[in-house]
Amino acid sequence: MRRMHPRVVVAMATAALILAACGTESADPAPAPTPAPAPAPAPTEPGEPTLPEPETKQVIVGASGSGISQLAWIEAIERLNAQGWEIQYVEAGSNLNQQGVDSGQFDFGLGSTPAALRILNEGRRTLTHIMDLVELDWAAYGVKSVEVEVDGVATTKSLDSLCDFDGEQFAVHSFSSITYVLPAYFVSSNCFTVKPDWLIVPGSDNRLVALLNGDILASTLELADAIALEAEDTEGRFQRIITFADSVNVIGSAVSVNADFAATNPGTVMNMMAEVLLVSREMNASPAEFKTIMLKHLPEYEGFAGLDEIAEEYAERQMLSSNGGFAVEKIEESLRFYSQSGIVGPELTVDDVADRSFLEQVLEIIGEA
Repeated sequence: MRRMHPRVVVAMATAALILAACGTESADPAPAPTPAPAPAPAPTEPGEPTLPEPETKQVIVGASGSGISQLAWIEAIERLNAQGWEIQYVEAGSNLNQQGVDSGQFDFGLGSTPAALRILNEGRRTLTHIMDLVELDWAAYGVKSVEVEVDGVATTKSLDSLCDFDGEQFAVHSFSSITYVLPAYFVSSNCFTVKPDWLIVPGSDNRLVALLNGDILASTLELADAIALEAEDTEGRFQRIITFADSVNVIGSAVSVNADFAATNPGTVMNMMAEVLLVSREMNASPAEFKTIMLKHLPEYEGFAGLDEIAEEYAERQMLSSNGGFAVEKIEESLRFYSQSGIVGPELTVDDVADRSFLEQVLEIIGEA
């Protein structure tokens, strides 16, 4: 679900952050007390790597929304802001998110990989990808069957596979989104003569409601919404058709960074990545911790029937990658996938779309999970 988030500072892309400080000076100040001796720093091993100092702590992060996929970043931003950082979190939608990184309006962009790849495919190198936001967290979900007429005779048609959707409604966010690319790729690879009736319904949460109301037959849903549907489906009307992470090893929500910002502020980039990875490890290690952080930032889930199942499945699947989810082989496979899907040309290379050096340095410092 892509929901508005009340706890993180959210502003329009054109908003300005104004900080004002004021104070008064006593006419006759009392002498300052003698400070206590500072504790000796903890000993470190010779040559032990440490994170570099951030060049700036003022950062703007653009995101397609505020939902479960962004939880590790939202929690990490809250923790860094508590340490004196000034990080803005801006909900800008899928395409505007990456356009903001492209223009330099945002320093980071969370998700919307197809939109970012289109920018890179045009030859612009204004941004690059540094890690994955979340493992592929999309599932196709729909009704189990539909009544159709064949040669004038009413019959029941099963919808157990995407290959059963010839002429049948299937709702997606947009034709430029991963919600369309994934099912379209599956159909073209397994049953290329099948022509689903693609229907545009923006927002995974909106498509969930449409399914429950009987307005659509099937859709690509965020995994959390698919689990929510299972919890709500007490009559057994729906089924999970496919969990895409089980069939393709694709990066669907890579984290982008403005190229100039990354070159000027490598320490800032690495510190933010490290904090996100540490939060991800906490959440992956414990469904209870996952649930706690989820309820803190997404309070609308309080009392929700599928809450425990969402926390358990996301933690069990290690959806928030503890090591960044950015292996070279995975990036290569993703490029092949997006090339075959018509998003990019076959000439794009890993170096064209990603800079793994930041993640490699961070993992060298904090270790791999």
